[in-house]
Amino acid sequence: LGATVGAGCVAHVRRGLRRGRAVAVKLVHPSTRSRVEDDVRALRWLARAASLLMPRTCEVLDPTGLVEDFADKMLLSCDMMNEAEALRRLRRNFVGEQGVVFPEPLLSSSGVLVESFERGVPLNEALPSLDPETKRKVARRGLRALLKMLFADNYIHGDLHAGNLLLRFDGHDFDLVILDAGLVIELSPRDRRNFIDLFGAVVKRDGRRAGQLIAARATHRGGGEDDVEAFVDELDRLGKDATL
Repeated sequence: LGATVGAGCVAHVRRGLRRGRAVAVKLVHPSTRSRVEDDVRALRWLARAASLLMPRTCEVLDPTGLVEDFADKMLLSCDMMNEAEALRRLRRNFVGEQGVVFPEPLLSSSGVLVESFERGVPLNEALPSLDPETKRKVARRGLRALLKMLFADNYIHGDLHAGNLLLRFDGHDFDLVILDAGLVIELSPRDRRNFIDLFGAVVKRDGRRAGQLIAARATHRGGGEDDVEAFVDELDRLGKDATL
């Protein structure tokens, strides 16, 4: 193994060589899972305490549900076999999408992932030197990739920050390289329908419709009809202000 080329809260990545091919080797920190489990136990205790101290607020915010969702996703991300499967699925989904690249998983176990080493410049380092038109092309490609994940595939990379995005230039063209698929999201049919409808209202700058959707489909709702109408009116105002 060569030098460390990246590190995060779950694992660190070192460069390596496999059968003459450059690879990235992602190694889970030995104590990661036990530390996550310790953190989850503490968060569960805090969620129970909050529910006792602020029952009405927690009926809406559901801290226990939030903690369990966090625990599920963090524990899945600690297993490199899950990330290998996520990469395989993302690569299949983007077979026909030119200019969007995910690493190829080659070997995996619970604690180790060996994948293709993808060259590139981190997005936040590359952007300052790009001309405005290239920046627009990068933004369009990234937005297209995200919208495809959301609307076409319902399989969404859940950690799309600049540190997980590389630009790899080849003449006048470039690839957008997307790393670290340890956290992926699939929406339930209900959540996906809600998201699509709300997204449509926001894109159309229809604040009133957005407010009505949120109020009508909320799992928990406090306040009376006057409060709901005030909420809808405020979103309507925000939508109109955004068009000015």
